[in-house]
Amino acid sequence: MKKYITAVLLCVLMLTAFVTGGCTDSPVQTQQWDVIATVFPAYDFARAVAGDLLQIKMLISPGSEVHGFSPTLDDLAAVQNCNLFIYSGGETDTWADEQFRSGNLDTEQFTALAMTSCVELKAIPAAIEEDMHDHEHDHAQTEDYDEHVWTSPENAVRILKAICDELCRLYPEHEETFRSNAENYANQITAQAQEIQKIVDNASNKMLVFEDRFPFVYFCEQFGLSHTSAFGGCAGNTEVSAATLNTLVKTVQNHNIPCVLYLEFSKMQTADSIVAATGCTKREMHSYHNVTQEDFDNGVTYVDLMKRNTETLKEALS
Repeated sequence: MKKYITAVLLCVLMLTAFVTGGCTDSPVQTQQWDVIATVFPAYDFARAVAGDLLQIKMLISPGSEVHGFSPTLDDLAAVQNCNLFIYSGGETDTWADEQFRSGNLDTEQFTALAMTSCVELKAIPAAIEEDMHDHEHDHAQTEDYDEHVWTSPENAVRILKAICDELCRLYPEHEETFRSNAENYANQITAQAQEIQKIVDNASNKMLVFEDRFPFVYFCEQFGLSHTSAFGGCAGNTEVSAATLNTLVKTVQNHNIPCVLYLEFSKMQTADSIVAATGCTKREMHSYHNVTQEDFDNGVTYVDLMKRNTETLKEALS
């Protein structure tokens, strides 16, 4: 039924374009993209590899919440007509898998690359709220994998190189440039990761406390950090209960945690409550999912966000 409705809407859209465009032999002109990426990390890695040689689009608008994104007909048409479509492969982009299964997006006409297919996946760790509900969802939890693979710099480099391989296959005339660009960017990511590792190695405290969601399982595993949070992964429900808030407050007090962390676009209500109860500070830990419109317009990169997180960690692990 969804496929039928989509087909009907596409027909209506095409008919409208024909009527409003007049009875000419010229086709309706639409923007053609070489690469379309759903979330910021995929967009940034593709941009780093391709430079100015390709037209690259981030499907989800800067400044918007990526969870619950629903593509428009224009979005689907753009994906169908691109050469490389890069998506997370996780819960954020379940809509893409649904479109593949339904046949609304024909992957024989373009290459689809899931970032989760580039690395070894880790299960979403249990969080405070899950522990307080008698592990009602333990069985499902063991089958759920964290999609935020890009938070680990090591994984980011793997994904970057996988994107480079695909672009070299699709545009062999630019292979030398693509591989040079990818190597340069991988070196930048690795250099910043080494700075983070120095901070962790010299830290007396190695625990991170997040006010609600926790999309950093890959990051913490790479750097040997422990963690606690109200919710695991990017849970849809982020209403923190009084019991969970109390547990977070006690954790901060018992471990002398200097600052509580919140994610980009967070309302920071729980963080503010923890700060008020403990006297600690609060700092943003960016998960790279999306960026503000200002950052996007200024050309912020994954490495730029790594540097911001590095400054946050200096305080959080002090």
